[in-house]
Amino acid sequence: MRRLKLALQIIGGIVVVGVLILVGTTLLLNTNTVQDKVVDWSVDALKERLGTQVQVDSARVNLFNQKVELYGVGIEDQKQRKMLQIEKLSARAELMSLRHDEVKISDVSIKGCQALIVKNDSDLLPNYQFIIDSLKQKVAESVQPADKPKKKMKVDIDNVSIEDHRGRFS
Repeated sequence: MRRLKLALQIIGGIVVVGVLILVGTTLLLNTNTVQDKVVDWSVDALKERLGTQVQVDSARVNLFNQKVELYGVGIEDQKQRKMLQIEKLSARAELMSLRHDEVKISDVSIKGCQALIVKNDSDLLPNYQFIIDSLKQKVAESVQPADKPKKKMKVDIDNVSIEDHRGRFS
């Protein structure tokens, strides 16, 4: 009986510590200082990857409901024209699905979107082509050796809403 009581106390202690770590991490991630650092790091990585100006004014991450919100998202094309401007972009991602080579994203909401797509005679490629090329380059870099079988990642996006959008094509 004493061993059972001790085992239950140990398990209870582990559960409490796990919950405290989760709550502490969520509270830490929701502080402006930490979120500003995460935004700065992400924007710098995107700037380097895309080779153009990228902007995110602020972000909010909530681990409890696995939701990410970005405010003031902007991407310029390679001729420094504002290609994409979004007031608010939010999405819910199931983080546990990553363990099974799946990306599950739901409840995507885009509010206040302005897009400029340029493809004219002087431009050989559309102004968004550099984004596609940078993604292709990343895939080529991550190719596994021939002796390992390739794992395909499943991407599932559900429930997308776009409000107050404007686009211009020239």
